[in-house]
Amino acid sequence: MNADGKQDAKQVSFVSITQTFNTTNSMGRLTLNVLLSFAQFEREVIAERNRDKFKVSKEKVMWMGGHPSLGSDIKGRSLTINKEEASQANHIFEWYLVLGSVLKLKQELKRQQIHSKK
Repeated sequence: MNADGKQDAKQVSFVSITQTFNTTNSMGRLTLNVLLSFAQFEREVIAERNRDKFKVSKEKVMWMGGHPSLGSDIKGRSLTINKEEASQANHIFEWYLVLGSVLKLKQELKRQQIHSKK
């Protein structure tokens, strides 16, 4: 039973052997809720930091990892245009405008043996 006299939904409690932490009483539940609040706060702070880092990297036009798309190469921490591949990428966009369908485009590119960057 909890402090309101109601039974907990799962009838589960936590008792620590090495520390005085026990969720069968009101003080233990309060401690657990405080710890959970700090854990949530820490997750949110980490997410904010990551968003800020990505935003700054985008503003500086820095490459953050992964495979570069067709028409670009990685040089240092930024992307540069690969002129040879860029014409191929433009060709793909033009074909999409003509065909109006990604599925038809895929079939056409397969027929022309044009593949993504590997």
